Amino acid sequence: MEEIIKNAFIESINNVRRGDKEEELKKAKNELHLQELSQKLEENAKKSAEVKTEREIKSLQLEEEIAKEQVTFANEEIQRLQKANETKESLILDIDEELSEVSKAVEETRKEIEIVRSEIKEVELKLTKEIEQVRFSTIKWIAGLIGGQTVILITTFFTLLKLFLH
Repeated sequence: MEEIIKNAFIESINNVRRGDKEEELKKAKNELHLQELSQKLEENAKKSAEVKTEREIKSLQLEEEIAKEQVTFANEEIQRLQKANETKESLILDIDEELSEVSKAVEETRKEIEIVRSEIKEVELKLTKEIEQVRFSTIKWIAGLIGGQTVILITTFFTLLKLFLH
């Protein structure tokens, strides 16, 4: 049971970490995209000095606006991914803490079970001794009543009875 619980916690942590890897990849892609957009904006700034017609100016302005929107989106996406990563790290810490608590509880329960087992074993030994004493006294008493020949039969009977009861 403990192993099942532990495996469930570990699987939860692994799922969270797999999601972290995916988000790190998305973050890296967005950062690369930001670099590309920055280069594009720099190129547009250089081109704006060379622009001659109204149409070229509008085209550059439109490209610049689109690039700025994409930069804003990429920055927002990076922030969202960072926040999600922080949340998942917090979740991993919570799961680790829960796993630790469950492990402690299982260990305490295991110790309690061992104590009860040893107590049961002591009671079992005590009862076995008492049963043996009663058995031998009964055999002696019967032997005194009926003689020595029958003692062997009675001893065999009690031995079989003992085997049957266990």
